[in-house]
Amino acid sequence: MALVNPKSFLLKARKNQKGICAFNTVNLETMEAIISAAEQTNTSIIVQVSEGAIKYAGLDNIVSIAKNFSKKYKIDFALNLDHGSSFEICKQCIDAGFTMVMLDLSKKSFEENVTETAKLVKYAHKKNVFVEAELGKLFGKEDLVENIESVFTDPVKAKEFIEKTNVDALAISVGTSHGAYKLKFVDGLKQDIIKQIAKDNKDTILVLHGASHIDLDTVEKINKLGGKLKSTSGISLEDEILAIQNGITKINIDSDLRLAYTYGVRKFLKENGEVFDIRNITKAGTTEIKEECIKKINYFSKLEK
Repeated sequence: MALVNPKSFLLKARKNQKGICAFNTVNLETMEAIISAAEQTNTSIIVQVSEGAIKYAGLDNIVSIAKNFSKKYKIDFALNLDHGSSFEICKQCIDAGFTMVMLDLSKKSFEENVTETAKLVKYAHKKNVFVEAELGKLFGKEDLVENIESVFTDPVKAKEFIEKTNVDALAISVGTSHGAYKLKFVDGLKQDIIKQIAKDNKDTILVLHGASHIDLDTVEKINKLGGKLKSTSGISLEDEILAIQNGITKINIDSDLRLAYTYGVRKFLKENGEVFDIRNITKAGTTEIKEECIKKINYFSKLEK
């Protein structure tokens, strides 16, 4: 139906204790797989790109593809910059047509994070663009984002940050980590931190980054088809659903889609050694992405097992 600011459907989801999936894309084919999954499940979603994906596909190309799909598909979705590293890149995306941007200055001082985020919020809101920021640090590496330590978000600092910046959404560090090789937290996600931040900030969307499940069966199947993936670990679905019930609304998913695509392509090539049509090979991967998106939407937006 439209490329939209996600505030309305995110607030509705938070009120109903449901999760909204935010899927990372890198090109036309992966974006269409994500949006078609949203339409099939009749659920609004967020499509997001990293700075690395922008460098790969081109900013104007990404916006044009999103706008074209907003005419083709009958579902509302947002286009988000994931982990923007500066006010300047966020502004560039806003001016190009993004409906949401994330400014990640979690590595900077609290004061600098507040100042730059407040500056971005002021600019973005004039353009009807939704803003997400981050407080705390997630361990791990994914695309251009890397941290060698994990620092949990302080609820007191989170409340202060939100009040000073008027930010729409806040990504918090509660035990997840970026990439397919995640930390294994014995006690699971820090549900007490989620509860407290949600209680203190009722009108702010809370975000869970690094939330891929990392299905071990998929990893095993990839390796049987010639892959050489190391032992991996992800976040349990039960822990994530509890996090949604405690106040998380936006769930970021990237690694699961990469694994799904890799499995689809490897399986197709194994079974169709004579095929060299790029379209058929790519479709095998994006078909798996679509199925993975449908599965995640049913888990988090509809809370179906």
